[in-house]
Amino acid sequence: MNARMCPGILFAFFTSPLAAQIDLDARVPPGGGSAFNLQSIDFNGSGCPRGQGTSHQIQGDVLWIKFPDALTAESGPYSSPSDRRKNCIATVRFANSLQTYAIESIAFAAYASLSSDTSATIQTSWFYEGQGQTGSLSFTREGPGEGEWISNFSQAIHPTQLLWKPCALDRALNINSSVLVSGASTDHALANLQVVGLRFKRKNCLGIGY
Repeated sequence: MNARMCPGILFAFFTSPLAAQIDLDARVPPGGGSAFNLQSIDFNGSGCPRGQGTSHQIQGDVLWIKFPDALTAESGPYSSPSDRRKNCIATVRFANSLQTYAIESIAFAAYASLSSDTSATIQTSWFYEGQGQTGSLSFTREGPGEGEWISNFSQAIHPTQLLWKPCALDRALNINSSVLVSGASTDHALANLQVVGLRFKRKNCLGIGY
């Protein structure tokens, strides 16, 4: 089932109508050059198998990720348990080991159609390879209701809880974005995660002890 796209959803997240209408390219520009010195981004998960339909764009300190319709969780009489949760993992590698990066806040655009006694949860969690710590932000909407669901960097990670990339080490950042619907299996619930924005802080590694 194709999820309904929020009207003008990309206009809320890109700086101009032209940028909002472009077909985002899932490949990093030749040479890996970007505001974050990205080397590569790969996608996979139940909501983006083999990265199909995903794309990204960098604007200033924000990495925007656009997801396919497959990142839709749904419950109802004809749905299976696996339909209730979908996810997409972005594996990000940075080319510059002399800088360190941390996610400080998240924005997203979604659509939800929820009957009474159902709910939807959008969560993004992240960690660097080799680290035991995980960062996470989640958002829940209760039914009944139907329509756009947008959060524009309304929550931020406390500065003392930021997860920084280890300096001078090649460590990929794994970002797992998921959508989950809850309620009785016979109740209708649908939620589609369309766009996630990740706002980064960065520092030079010189003189930093991590």
